[in-house]
Amino acid sequence: KASSTMTTFPPMPLLPITSPSTISACRELPLRPSDIFICSYPKSGTTWTQHIVLTLLLADRKYKIAASTPCDSDAGKDDLAYNHVSDYAPFFEIDAHWQSSSSTNSTKVLADSVRENHDRLGRRVFNTHLRWDMLPKQREASSGTPQN
Repeated sequence: KASSTMTTFPPMPLLPITSPSTISACRELPLRPSDIFICSYPKSGTTWTQHIVLTLLLADRKYKIAASTPCDSDAGKDDLAYNHVSDYAPFFEIDAHWQSSSSTNSTKVLADSVRENHDRLGRRVFNTHLRWDMLPKQREASSGTPQN
């Protein structure tokens, strides 16, 4: 008999570009205080919302660069051009954005291209259609190990 305090959700249909191992990796990703998740129902304006969020982040980044760079210097040029908003706010739960860990083949980590773009942006941004119960809950510790 199930406990009355435990909620059971019906299975969620996954896209063909998503696997159960990727969903597990999504749930286990250690969170950072600066992480942004754009969570929406499919076909409800996700890409539009990604553009709004990325525009705000890039404007903030450009302002910070300009404020800390002499006017006659090229050091303040912003190099974060992108072809598609998903370059910096990728779809969280698709297999292509995850790869096997170099230390173990059974653990998945974010793909190099995703990590590189997040590093260039200075924070991690994802879009997702996953339910709350399928999202990560642990924060990353300063030593690199997850904390609850």
